[in-house]
Amino acid sequence: MDKRWRKLERKPLFQSEPLGEPISRDGLMRILPHRDPMLLLDRITGIDLEGQTARGEYVVDPEDPIFAGHFPGLPIYPGVLQAEAIGQLGLCVEWFVRNQRTTTQADDSPSPRRVTRIHHARFLGPVQPGDTMEIHASLLEVDVIAGTAAGQIYVDGSLRSVAAFEVYFDD
Repeated sequence: MDKRWRKLERKPLFQSEPLGEPISRDGLMRILPHRDPMLLLDRITGIDLEGQTARGEYVVDPEDPIFAGHFPGLPIYPGVLQAEAIGQLGLCVEWFVRNQRTTTQADDSPSPRRVTRIHHARFLGPVQPGDTMEIHASLLEVDVIAGTAAGQIYVDGSLRSVAAFEVYFDD
């Protein structure tokens, strides 16, 4: 495994103070194009503009129909959706860093972005119905046409997954 990705498993990416007022789903929908059922963040609880990191949360709904088939009798939240949640928070980090603020406003709107490559993903433990995923994301590189970000998911302080990906900026 590449050394760049190994360090994702060593310590939390986000280590700053929490926001005084979390950014809610309404605020998230001002900066992300995702909507239910694919909006996989409930709130952002911390942003560090200087460190280019953020922390968010998502409560895995026990009634999510995905659990009917993944897996009957042993429900596990799919790794691809964990990677997507990390990616969504990574997009938020890029938005906040680009705009140099930690709040959203009523006239904010999502910028066109698309994932072009997952560099690395590793699933270290199950995420189950009712779990609160604490999601961390950090920008690794950004230029005018693309960015690379990485992230982690913790449940009750235990690292469950890591992922790193590249995003193309359509604007």
